[in-house]
Amino acid sequence: MLNTLQQHLEQVYEVDTNLQVSEFLITDPILADKYDTSENPRNVHEKLLLAQNDDQLDVALFLSKEIIGHLEANNPLESLNEENLHQFWVALEGISHFTYLTWNAQYDRQISLFELELQAEVDKFVMAIWLFSRQQDMLHPKHLITKLFIKLQFDSALTEHELNRYTLANQYAYRYCEKLMGLLAGQFNEQQLFNDIRRFYRLTNHYKLRHICNS
Repeated sequence: MLNTLQQHLEQVYEVDTNLQVSEFLITDPILADKYDTSENPRNVHEKLLLAQNDDQLDVALFLSKEIIGHLEANNPLESLNEENLHQFWVALEGISHFTYLTWNAQYDRQISLFELELQAEVDKFVMAIWLFSRQQDMLHPKHLITKLFIKLQFDSALTEHELNRYTLANQYAYRYCEKLMGLLAGQFNEQQLFNDIRRFYRLTNHYKLRHICNS
């Protein structure tokens, strides 16, 4: 299922990492803690683990057994709904991080943690409406934007710097996804949406923000 979600994400953006996220997956929290070299290790259900060794970048994705078990029992590829939306977003955030990092690495492009968070927030919105539009013959639930960008709570264990990064990424993603909502107003214009998000995906950080502010 995780590989299929990754395939759908890459299909939407027309990118190809030539990798399968399942081969980089860790579900053991003890092992994840061992490889977590961040300044502020936190007990969370999803985290991308990175280690730089000379010119080599080692990558692993931790997803908790609780998240994976819930999604296996309530497959979002069959029916994305209120019962699995949160778990879907948690898993997709990790897949988004993995895909965006490895795709950019193929082109020797350095990216920031802020870029990872910004793109992941956009990906969660895009993939949710993509699945909803196919499964329920509807654009998206009316509350989708609210649940993702407004009625959210940040982890109290975040440092001030981390909180600022997450808050700013959320605000910019909210603004961009509101633009996408405008593209989807009325009849679902899939191609127009794809053209914009594929261009956005390929922009570097400065031009991503510029694109959002000019929207």
